[in-house]
Amino acid sequence: MKFRLTTSSGSKSCSVEWAKQLETLGFAFDAPAASALSPLPSCRMRKPTSVPLEICTLEELIAFVDAWGGRIIIEREEDGSLVLEIYDDWRE
Repeated sequence: MKFRLTTSSGSKSCSVEWAKQLETLGFAFDAPAASALSPLPSCRMRKPTSVPLEICTLEELIAFVDAWGGRIIIEREEDGSLVLEIYDDWRE
């Protein structure tokens, strides 16, 4: 099955460590930068804020969920496409 993979944080800034983990899935980030609000550098996700992901079996899906700490939301969009969201930040 083909999914569109997103994160709850979207284009918000995230830690350098978290950005490196998400880069393994195909997400792209700007170079780390310091902020007036935090002494630690952070990265902002570049657009697009989603990447394609193909998972062929239930076992692969379970392994993916386990690899990301069980923080996955599965949704079906109005057009019928499937979205996997890595829940990494609060959302409404």
